[in-house]
Amino acid sequence: MNKTEKKLIRFLVAVISLVVILTGVGGPAFADSISGWDEMSFEAQNNYRIFDIDSGLPFLGYMAVTQTPDGFIYTGGYGGLVRYDGRRFERLPGVDSVISLCVSKDGSLWIGTNVGLLVRMSQNDEMTYYGKEEGLDVVSIRGVCTDAADNVVFGTD
Repeated sequence: MNKTEKKLIRFLVAVISLVVILTGVGGPAFADSISGWDEMSFEAQNNYRIFDIDSGLPFLGYMAVTQTPDGFIYTGGYGGLVRYDGRRFERLPGVDSVISLCVSKDGSLWIGTNVGLLVRMSQNDEMTYYGKEEGLDVVSIRGVCTDAADNVVFGTD
């Protein structure tokens, strides 16, 4: 399995995990046969922690999730870009309507938006915007990833 395939698998596992965490879906099919299962919390049943507005998420409805080499977890949705440091969530200014995320080899976070912008956030949080003025005349960036040579590849509609 090459690095790109491993990266894709890690990303898909993270997305599925986030969906399970944020929607409360989960639990084994045999749950009814386990004594005391119904009394156990979702977190205890699945070894997950559920995050919601009450635990610090600034909004609900996330479209993308990824982790950068420095350990931060980033999630994006129509409410913007959110960084999680293991203790608290921080909504980052300057990016709205996030629908795709990708980390390049240099640790930069690439952000695809539903407003026709592709954004590169460096490891020191500097944002570079690519849009109509830079020749990117699209409605939205539906997916963003890097290839084996670390070139950024994105899909639009």
